[in-house]
Amino acid sequence: MTIDFQNIFQSPVSDKYSKLFYFFLACIPALMLLNFIFTYGVDVPYWDQWTALADLLHRKYTSQIFLRDLFTQHNEHRIFSLRIIVLLTTHLINDWNIKLELFISFTIVTFTAFTLGSLATKDLENPTRFSNSSIHFLGISIFISNLLLFSISQYENWLWGFQIAWFLVVLLLCISIRSLLIFNSTGRFIHFTVAFLSCWIASFTLAQGLFCWLASSPMFLTAKLSGRKRYIATTLWGIGFITSTILYLAGYNKPDSHPSLGYSFSHPLNALNYYFNLIGGSFGKVTGYYPLGLGIIFTLALLFFLITFFYQSNSNIKEGYLPWISISFYVVIFSILTTLGRAEFGSLQALASRYSTISFLIPIALINLWRISFARGSFLSRKKSYLLVSVFLIGFLFSSYISGYSDGFLKAHQHRNRLSRGKACLEVYKHMEEPAAKKCLETTLFPDSAFLIKEAEKLQEIGFLNNLDELLEPNVLSVTSNTDYLGEIVSPKTVSIITNDSESSRVIEFSGWADRFFAVSDQSIQGLVFLKSSISNQFFAIGDIQRQSLSSGSSSESQSYSEKGSWYITVPIEALPVEDSIISAYLYDLNSHIFHSLNGQAELYVLNN
Repeated sequence: MTIDFQNIFQSPVSDKYSKLFYFFLACIPALMLLNFIFTYGVDVPYWDQWTALADLLHRKYTSQIFLRDLFTQHNEHRIFSLRIIVLLTTHLINDWNIKLELFISFTIVTFTAFTLGSLATKDLENPTRFSNSSIHFLGISIFISNLLLFSISQYENWLWGFQIAWFLVVLLLCISIRSLLIFNSTGRFIHFTVAFLSCWIASFTLAQGLFCWLASSPMFLTAKLSGRKRYIATTLWGIGFITSTILYLAGYNKPDSHPSLGYSFSHPLNALNYYFNLIGGSFGKVTGYYPLGLGIIFTLALLFFLITFFYQSNSNIKEGYLPWISISFYVVIFSILTTLGRAEFGSLQALASRYSTISFLIPIALINLWRISFARGSFLSRKKSYLLVSVFLIGFLFSSYISGYSDGFLKAHQHRNRLSRGKACLEVYKHMEEPAAKKCLETTLFPDSAFLIKEAEKLQEIGFLNNLDELLEPNVLSVTSNTDYLGEIVSPKTVSIITNDSESSRVIEFSGWADRFFAVSDQSIQGLVFLKSSISNQFFAIGDIQRQSLSSGSSSESQSYSEKGSWYITVPIEALPVEDSIISAYLYDLNSHIFHSLNGQAELYVLNN
């Protein structure tokens, strides 16, 4: 039985309204992502930004920067492009604004979406005269592509300015393929030059940027290029790849923390598990064998289209396949080499959110290969079983996307709260006891608090992190009395501890309430609670404010029950003061950088064993 799929999407509406509808539909994922960045972005340097960029900025503003500093190896990468972007943005606004970097990432992906949309339009036989079915196929595929490109399951890259490089490499890959597609049609070397430069820049953006040369190579399989032009182009392309690789490897040192490359060969099953998890982990769902199974499905689907390509008699369909085969080829190369370098870390590491930016390109490529097969009348479009399998897989992937989307929100919420807490500790660390400051900074911003503080003081020296100017002074602490009754410490009223207690793991839980405005919510986190004793001017513990109210115990009725949020701070006995004292609680406003003293207190009695 055969079905004429060309008539399935026929529509009585005009092309003009169909295009307008699909344009606005394609914009929805980007607008949702923009709101996500506004809500969850935190303006504080995080992890690699302290090691790779903080000192660079200090060198730049103290006239100690050299060209070699821009090419210095970071892990296995040459992040020249990222360093240039950060230096330019800080020069323009005279500050290091991390949230601005998040919006730069958004802008880069927006250009990627337009480039992929242009690729999808270009591979149509006559893009200026769409049939109704072509418009619908194209509109749906672009919408799905944008859902993936702007997916929140990539939360780690969206909320970390350092990850600009990941998005930039994908954009440069798409520009390269798009330019080669035009070069194949026109033979004009200006387009070849754009592709060449895109791969060259990508090579010094991240290590995987080198793969752009290899991934773009299938574009030279086109039948449109003459023999002479194909020879010149492929020769120059090979020279570009070899030259950039040699420059990249000059002075290269394998990072000590990275596992052995031989692990994958001695443990092939573990390597395969890692590879398929990496391919299928783009949706962010990490339970059971789901990513592994999805990775196998994607791999089989890609092999199916590759076989179709080589046995396809329709030259127009083969030409349409080329860009998407190149894009999927990039993911395959990336996944294989990442597996060789990371498999020893275990398959869970393959599910890291940052890899989604690359692995999402596989379903995007497959969707467009599917679209071309239908829209151009491939023999596949006449197979009923192909339609049924396609509908099933699309439904399956959509449900997976929804699951990954919600999981991304949850993890982004946790990520924002962690960075907000780290930012507060960075602002007031000189008002915190050393163990408390060390624990807070190392569990939120960077694992070496001494190094972090040194780099933060360098940034302050050149005028960055301006909100630290007064807060870093150990004798300056802005505290307001609680005239508005913003909260109180409720429990315990008294605490008795015995010195040298054998129960070293014993802890004390302090709890209370604070104005719900300062509580952690889906939209923001406005405040934190700090604890301080009467015998010290430094805080010894910190905690979040939750939106759930205390079930009982509040001694005040000055605020309605619904306006109260609760806070709980668990403190190990060894972190408490060593003599009798009064424990007080303070609310720290993350926006005004002011402490508000809360009502109530806890009496601490220290008994000798």
